Amino acid sequence: MAQMEVELRETLVYHSPPELGAVYTDFLAMRKVIQDEQEQTRAEQDKIEKQQKWKRRQLIDSLQDKALYIAAILFVVVYMMVFAYVLVLDRQTRWGF
Repeated sequence: MAQMEVELRETLVYHSPPELGAVYTDFLAMRKVIQDEQEQTRAEQDKIEKQQKWKRRQLIDSLQDKALYIAAILFVVVYMMVFAYVLVLDRQTRWGF
């Protein structure tokens, strides 16, 4: 890559027509602008990816919380049903009805 840069600089400086002026300087300025734009775009993409990861994590956490609530409610309901069944069995064995 460094070799290609040297060749490009030599071509732009020594083999370009004089009416083009400082072509290599213009090239370096444009290259800097492009690099800055690419860095800005990369930073924006990273920010978007972080936001998407955060939203995905929030969704997963929310679903896990809901699943935990449902499991707890089911446990309580099943426990109460078993307790009621045990009470019915106790009543039948003690009182016969």
